[in-house]
Amino acid sequence: MLYFIKNKMHALSIVVPELNQRREDIPNLISLYISEYNSLYGKQVIGLEDDAKALLQDFNWVGNIDQLKRVVQELVVLAETSYIDYDTVKNVLKDEVPHSETPRVYNINLNNTLDKITSDIIGIVLKEENYNQSRASKRLGISRSTLWRKLKENQ
Repeated sequence: MLYFIKNKMHALSIVVPELNQRREDIPNLISLYISEYNSLYGKQVIGLEDDAKALLQDFNWVGNIDQLKRVVQELVVLAETSYIDYDTVKNVLKDEVPHSETPRVYNINLNNTLDKITSDIIGIVLKEENYNQSRASKRLGISRSTLWRKLKENQ
């Protein structure tokens, strides 16, 4: 009997659509994960404000359910009130993968010296981060003082 079930299950395919294709499920998933993380962290988060929930529903979840779960976990940990607000969600999402699935194309000449290429990359990241050196250095994986030094070297 077990052999029969195993063979039948082996031929069965289950297709689960991406989270972006089933946005109507996001509020229920958020509630589920809030309950889970309330228990885990001893929190009493009731839910999200409507505009915060809308922001999560409109987000491009390239990491699917795992990304949503990680974001909700961070939101519960950061929550200071019963309802998570729009600004908290916005701040957490800004560190997530960008909304665009289209890769960005940069015009960097790889025939230049390594110092010039590094300078070009730093310039691009700084511009994308609105010249915020703390965020740019975090994105580049270097300390803020290293970024400052590299900027001074290239002036």
